Amino acid sequence: METLIKIASSLGVVAIFFVFYFRNFVFRRSAVLQTAAFFWGVLSAAVTLIVQLYGLERFLPTDRPTLSRALIDAALIEELIRFLFIYFYLRRSRPTFTIVEGVFDGILVGLGFAVVENFHYSLNYNGFVILLRSLTSAPLHAFLSGIMAFFISYAHLRSTTYPDGANRSGFRSARIWYLHGTAFLIPWCLHAAYDAAFLLGSFTVITPLILISAFIFLENLFYRARLYFGKNVLNMIGIDVEDLEVFLCQQEYEKWLEENQDEERPRPSLFLNQWSPITTALGCLALLIAAAMGALMYFQPDAGIFQSLPDRQVQISLLIVFPATVGFMLLAADKINYLYLRDVLLSVPMALTVEVERLGQPKMVAIAMDLLPSGIFISDQEKFQKNERVLIRLRGEHAVSPQVPGHIRWSNRFNAQLPVGHILRFDSRSPALFLYRLRYQTWKLGRLRHLFGSSGD
Repeated sequence: METLIKIASSLGVVAIFFVFYFRNFVFRRSAVLQTAAFFWGVLSAAVTLIVQLYGLERFLPTDRPTLSRALIDAALIEELIRFLFIYFYLRRSRPTFTIVEGVFDGILVGLGFAVVENFHYSLNYNGFVILLRSLTSAPLHAFLSGIMAFFISYAHLRSTTYPDGANRSGFRSARIWYLHGTAFLIPWCLHAAYDAAFLLGSFTVITPLILISAFIFLENLFYRARLYFGKNVLNMIGIDVEDLEVFLCQQEYEKWLEENQDEERPRPSLFLNQWSPITTALGCLALLIAAAMGALMYFQPDAGIFQSLPDRQVQISLLIVFPATVGFMLLAADKINYLYLRDVLLSVPMALTVEVERLGQPKMVAIAMDLLPSGIFISDQEKFQKNERVLIRLRGEHAVSPQVPGHIRWSNRFNAQLPVGHILRFDSRSPALFLYRLRYQTWKLGRLRHLFGSSGD
């Protein structure tokens, strides 16, 4: 009976999270594509179990410290194998591929992985600690796989839209390695913390907090992913996803200049007024269950429901903290503006003067309204050749930047429906430029706080 409870509950969690994340799609997706991604996750779990059961036990001692087993036996092996499966699955993407699709496919891979792992737990282990692990591992694998898929998808759209052989540099290669490294390291660290909490025993109660952290981070990435065009649109325009970020920021600044010069712009809000009846009701129900269990545990600690759960940590985690975690996730869904900080930074343009040096041309001066990690948008009608190399220096009220090499990625000189100017991408990013951008963002936040504060007086 206990095994049936564990199997049913773990599969139920997988189904719930599939429906929960399917809300990110306006158009219905092919069932074939969803099934394929799910079975890639099943296959990745099978490979992982083979490596763990027949590889690690043969070559590594079993009496190693708990932290070592959490970092290597579970987290490292599982995340590395799943990273490889997600990477090769997304590299086979269709011409209309979008980052939202990539993240959702990653979630499906994680859910397929969780199904196999939960069956393994249910058939080979006993106890309600395994039930708690089965309930929490499904959302954990979904969250971590989604996070992993975002960075892999972003790197994919960044690397495939360049003309062959044009402007390839070590800096660009380093950025791809950085994105892939981030795709692996963040899930690995969260997974290692989760496994360590279970293996150490006394920290089981913190596992829902790890789930909440992964959930919030994935929701933030989903909101970002919705901003980006698909691969076919980017290829048609002739830019990549980092160029698109520069373009979208410039578009928002020009909209502000056009519509809000004579009136106060509404301030960005951290919360969205979107209350889905179903998710709101389920979230409140989960919180009520957690509150009821907490009250019962406090007033009647010897009640029958607690007799089968002798471990107090498991009682608190399974009956109180886990339902409260689910309730928080359901109530937070579509109600928090995860792009709040971005919206704040884009709320008012803070111009920089750009000095541009070109080979065989006199120095020119233009305006940029923001400084992004990948580059800037130069507001100027000067004629540039695509991929033309330049040297720039940025001047603002706060400081002057070092000289930075870059090249022109996209230009618009005459179409008034789009931002007029040029997308300039950096060819290198020195520590000095990183510090300059950090100072710029700090200065910008200070200015915005002053403007918002004074507008309320």
